[in-house]
Amino acid sequence: MMLKQNRASQFFNQDVSWDQSIFFPKGYEKLFLLIYFIFLPYIAGIIFIFTVIAGFRPTLFKLIISNHNFLLTWALGYEVLALIVLLLIFKSAYSFIFFKRDTIHNKHRHRRKNIPIDIKMVIP
Repeated sequence: MMLKQNRASQFFNQDVSWDQSIFFPKGYEKLFLLIYFIFLPYIAGIIFIFTVIAGFRPTLFKLIISNHNFLLTWALGYEVLALIVLLLIFKSAYSFIFFKRDTIHNKHRHRRKNIPIDIKMVIP
C-alpha cells in the first residue's frame, strides 16, 4: 500500500513543461494561448454538434448551426475538451502507477549475464 502511495506522489511531483505539450512559438505565447482558448473549444463544439447531435446528417447540422449561439457552441466544445484532458490525465496516472512497476520489475528479472562471444572471421 505504501509503495502505491509513493508512486502516486512521484507522479504528481513531476515537472510540467509547456514546450513539450502545446505548440507555443517563442515571442507569441500570449497570442497563441488566446487563439487556442477561443478557437479550439469552438471547433470541438462544432464537431460535437455535427457528430453527436446532428448524427452526421448535413441537413440537420445546417439547421442547427443556422440558429446556433457562439457561446453555447464554445461551452459545449470546452466541456468536450475538458473531458478529453481529464481522461488523458487519468490514463497517464494509471499507466505510471501500474505499468512502471512492471517494467522496473521485468528489467531486473530478465537481465542477462555478459557472456563473451568469440567470433572469428573467415577470410577466403
